[in-house]
Amino acid sequence: MREDPRDSSEELVEQDPAPEPEQEASAGELRKIVSSFRQELEETEGRIFDLRFGEEQDQEQTASALGLSVYKVRKLERKLRRRLLAQLKKHGYLTERNPQVALNALLSLLLS
Repeated sequence: MREDPRDSSEELVEQDPAPEPEQEASAGELRKIVSSFRQELEETEGRIFDLRFGEEQDQEQTASALGLSVYKVRKLERKLRRRLLAQLKKHGYLTERNPQVALNALLSLLLS
C-alpha cells in the first residue's frame, strides 16, 4: 500500500515567517490606539464601528440593525473614519499618499 504523500514527514508546508518583534510591537500599539478610539465613541457610533468594521456588515444591514437610515449610517461612518484617521496620524501612522486605503486594510487586520 502506498503512503499518502500528505502524511509524509518529508512534505514541506509553506508557512508565513514569524513576525518580527518590531512588527508585533507596532501591531500591539495599533490595537491599543484603535481600542482606545472605540471606547471613546458614543453608543450609536460604537455600534456602527463594531457592525461595519468588526462584523463587516454593509451599510444597509447596519442601518437595519440600528433602526437608522442608510444615509445616517453613511454619514456617521464617514465621520468615524476621519476621526480614526486623525488619531492614527497623530500617533505617526498612515502617513502614506493614500491613507484611506491603508486605513481600510488596517481595520480589516485589527478587527478580524
